[in-house]
Amino acid sequence: MRCWAPIFLSLWMLTACQVDIDPAGDDHDTAGDDDTAGDDDTAGDDDTAGDDDTAGDDDDSFGDDDDSFDDDDTAGDDDTADDDDTVNNDNGPTGLCAEDSYEENDSEATAVGIAPGYYSSMAACEGDLDFFSIHLATGDEIAVSLFFLNSEGDIDLHVVDAAGTTLASSTSINDNEEIVPTAVPASGLYLIKVSLFSDSGFSPGNSYDLQISVNGFGGSGDDDDATQPSAEGNCTDNFDNDLDGAIDCADSDCAAAPNCSSNCPNDAFEDNDSFNNAATIAPGAYAGLTACIGDDDFYAVSVNAGDKISASLSFAHSEGDIDLALLTASGVQLLHSTGSGNGEALGPYTAPIAGTYLLRVWLQSDLGSNPGNSYSLSATVVSTAPAACVDDAYENNDSLATAYSLGTGPFSASSLAACPGDDDWYSYYLAYGEVLNLDAIFSDSMGNIDVQLFDPSGALYSGAYSANNNEQLNVAIPSTGTWRIRVFLNGGDDSVPGNTYNLSVSYTSVPSCADDSFENNDSAATAHTLPTALFNAAGLTSCPGDDDWYSYYAVAGEQLSVNALFANAMGDINVELYTPSGGLHSGSYSQTDNESLNLAVPITGYWQIRVFLGNDDANPGNNYSLSVSYVPAANCSEDAYENNDSGSTATMVSGGPYPGTSINGLRSCPNDEDWFRLWAAAGDTVVVNLWFTHAFGDVDAEIYPPGSATPVVSGLTLSDNEGLSTVANISGHWLVRVYLASFDDSVPGNNYNIEIWQY
Repeated sequence: MRCWAPIFLSLWMLTACQVDIDPAGDDHDTAGDDDTAGDDDTAGDDDTAGDDDTAGDDDDSFGDDDDSFDDDDTAGDDDTADDDDTVNNDNGPTGLCAEDSYEENDSEATAVGIAPGYYSSMAACEGDLDFFSIHLATGDEIAVSLFFLNSEGDIDLHVVDAAGTTLASSTSINDNEEIVPTAVPASGLYLIKVSLFSDSGFSPGNSYDLQISVNGFGGSGDDDDATQPSAEGNCTDNFDNDLDGAIDCADSDCAAAPNCSSNCPNDAFEDNDSFNNAATIAPGAYAGLTACIGDDDFYAVSVNAGDKISASLSFAHSEGDIDLALLTASGVQLLHSTGSGNGEALGPYTAPIAGTYLLRVWLQSDLGSNPGNSYSLSATVVSTAPAACVDDAYENNDSLATAYSLGTGPFSASSLAACPGDDDWYSYYLAYGEVLNLDAIFSDSMGNIDVQLFDPSGALYSGAYSANNNEQLNVAIPSTGTWRIRVFLNGGDDSVPGNTYNLSVSYTSVPSCADDSFENNDSAATAHTLPTALFNAAGLTSCPGDDDWYSYYAVAGEQLSVNALFANAMGDINVELYTPSGGLHSGSYSQTDNESLNLAVPITGYWQIRVFLGNDDANPGNNYSLSVSYVPAANCSEDAYENNDSGSTATMVSGGPYPGTSINGLRSCPNDEDWFRLWAAAGDTVVVNLWFTHAFGDVDAEIYPPGSATPVVSGLTLSDNEGLSTVANISGHWLVRVYLASFDDSVPGNNYNIEIWQY
């Protein structure tokens, strides 16, 4: 019997007859240590002569015949049947909770050495803790994950150091536990503790998978550390027993193992033995693949966020049990399938983020006569991204500038596509007065479509924005030109982007507007000349875009009256009056029935009248009656000094010193000047004063030197009276001109008094 020295003295104060750490002179060290033949093994044990640690003896070493790993005790050794070294032994938990192949690892002292990697089909039983030991260097980061269904039992996870201090733990009440990468403070032995906190479900205990990562994944062995086994030992357990980073057949220690012979062929995807060397594949089916013991296969699949990943294996279980798992790109397991039939399947798993996901395939146990097992892999990725919105045949008509021309006649098309952010524009030529008829039909539940109408200048003119299954426009066109129609998706889209619609566009022709008998009088140059007497005409027509012009002779001072009679509801008619020179003088633009203009004619000549349609109803044009009349100018009585209408017929006055000549009761008539003459010597100052009331008419005056047609001084104020004077530069007959300026009241002419003197 051999006893260990106390391992965790500070924590548990145990002395156990188990595997020691590495005391000199023990009975189970590897060949070449400080034990020699004939050491402390006693005669009568089952050790081979001269051997202190032969594989297969009853010593508690990795790979021997007494440990929980592949126990091979036979009749005649010092262990008896139903010993406590085999799985499902007689000293383990009672009931139906089946222990896994790593028992007995029920305490810190019996912790099983383990390396970074993935370990499946492990069992957590009530009252039966699982301990695993691992050597870590200062600064190493260890991450541990448990994968299980909480409905079958709540499993907790701890990592502690050799002193029993908890380094990290995960004790949720959900599926799975995870200890994120945690740096160790010092080199040494660390323990991973797995415990069934509470049992539930149908079967006693709960199964779990264990994943261990150090500094990302994998790890290097430590064959020089006497606390670790120096050889792989078991070459079929899918476990790195000697912690050198190589599992089973990948370890040179297993070169001679039957299951590791060169007869287990590599397939075309090797070397895809780790997640860092995963073979990139596309979704699909792959046959002729090979799973070998200790040689996992990793495959990388790229997906988008929201994609659903599924995978399946098919193989002959009688040749070897192959398992399947889905991992993140960093090696964290998401799903696994570890059944015992002729295939495995997992998924669908919805990818929360886009990126690479890994499929891990491994031979859990090799069966049959041939090393390894062949399998077929199927990987499926179902995209949940909405289907693309497919453009219709009228693209690219995405803007006003690229609008698709619908021609000039009726247009109809079905199954057009309104896509998000992709407007559909159409152009359509319309004439003034035509009515546009547009109908867009669709299913509003699949996406709300709206319609807008833009005028030839590009300005928005009208639109339809209902929440129904169609949009309609019926618009009277106010100007001729190319109009544009915008059809666009305006919210309310379902899970499938965009919506389809049917579009019909047509127009109603302009009703006829019959010309009247005075056409073509469409411009000032073609104005119809009216008689100078009173004019009346009924049944005239004002048509859209077709002005009516009339010409009428009027004399200054006459009162001109123009009246257009019509019903405004049938079309608004306006009237304007232009001077003989063509300038706009006045207009009438009411929004009621009828228009009228009345004015005193300031200038004799042909005045022009414009009658035109301001706006219209649905029926183009409007009828009107027109009357044009005048009131003759009142008489302006001449005074007693007529006819003094020019310089040659001027009235002679004596002048002289103030008050000189003073004449009262004179009359200044329109277009009838009054002239006066007086003798003045050179050097005389000639003075002229006019006295009148400006409100009755503006009277002005001018002084002319002898023989000149140009006045030397004028009185042109716009107020009562005028006063002007000049110094005669030559002797002779000087002239005074008095006349009625443009302003006059309703009574023609104005009375005035005049004073003419000199000094």
